Amino acid sequence: MRDAPFLLIGEGTSEIQKSIISKRLLDEYRM
Repeated sequence: MRDAPFLLIGEGTSEIQKSIISKRLLDEYRM
């Protein structure tokens, strides 16, 4: 849920936000 404000702010850079979120999710699953 800590990424919620980032998503609201990153409307213009949705693609970049998606890439960052996907990387974070992958890192969490690897752990």
